Amino acid sequence: MINVLKMKNLIILAATAALMISGASCGQGQPKTAAAETVYVVGEDKSAILWIDGTPQTLSDKHSYAANAVFVTDDNIVYVTGRDRYIATLWKIQEGQTTKLAFAENEMLSSMFATQTGEVYVAGHICTEGAEGDHYDAACWKVSGTKITKMPLAPVQGAEEGTSANALFVSSDGNVYVAGNSNCDDPDCAGEVFGILWTNGTGQTLPGKESWANDVYASNNGTVYVVGSAAGSSGKELAVMWKNKVLQYLTDGSEENSKAESVFVTPNGDVYVAGNINSYTDQSAAVIWKNGTMQILAKGRYSISSIYVTRNGDVYVAGNVGGRGYSLEAALWKNGVLQMLTNYGNREWDSRAVSVFVK
Repeated sequence: MINVLKMKNLIILAATAALMISGASCGQGQPKTAAAETVYVVGEDKSAILWIDGTPQTLSDKHSYAANAVFVTDDNIVYVTGRDRYIATLWKIQEGQTTKLAFAENEMLSSMFATQTGEVYVAGHICTEGAEGDHYDAACWKVSGTKITKMPLAPVQGAEEGTSANALFVSSDGNVYVAGNSNCDDPDCAGEVFGILWTNGTGQTLPGKESWANDVYASNNGTVYVVGSAAGSSGKELAVMWKNKVLQYLTDGSEENSKAESVFVTPNGDVYVAGNINSYTDQSAAVIWKNGTMQILAKGRYSISSIYVTRNGDVYVAGNVGGRGYSLEAALWKNGVLQMLTNYGNREWDSRAVSVFVK
């Protein structure tokens, strides 16, 4: 299920391929039957955009930053985070009415989770200007109605002042998990980046050198999955998953650099990870790992940002397709079948699909 508005590695080159992907059951909330499924995708197209079943709705003025996370509750309240007029914003869409809640101008929202009791948890960072330049501090907020309460994220040993929170998940038993990153200031690892997992505000570093934590998901049985990347033995950036903080490599490095961007766990325990294998050859690919087995979604100039699996086993993936020149187009795959959310051809701006949620 975004960050700091972390931008995904989008440089992947050449033709189209698709693979039908079998799924399992549902995850967050209670998705409806296949006939009643509604697909929500957020991203940007000159402004913050929400696509509902492929139809775009503009959320912000032009030239503001993208929407970056979407969540839909059981009673069909749609929440979106992003930026409006360069202000961090939480949108709430209920029964066709849109309201928005502004955060501080120096705050960035990367991920969120809405509970069935009406509280919304948001993760991101706060930018502070200093004598030696700007630095970032990971942050977490709880929103109740229009009240925004900052929740503590404890400092992590070895971390510099600059930290970011990239993803957030609230488990069924109420634990709040935040995944993020920091630069290391320990002499043994100075200058390196490492992943962090905060549990109810208490942080712990994740194993692996030069690691990035991009997404987090807590399964119904209490297992916590974090995905991202870490340096392999050859020094390449490789897609990884931490299962209860134990590092697992998803590739052996033979496919060049790779990164895991999104994770989704079904109630019966199937673990889906979406990511990208990046190179400057035609062997680049957008990929999905199901229970550790890699499946190629598309080869060429494609990238994946987010994955969602419904109770009916449908696998939805949001991402981007390279257009002519260097432009990018927002895209959605359902069970490997590509649907373009924008299709403008050669132009001066990009559209991006960042997060998907199905209800």
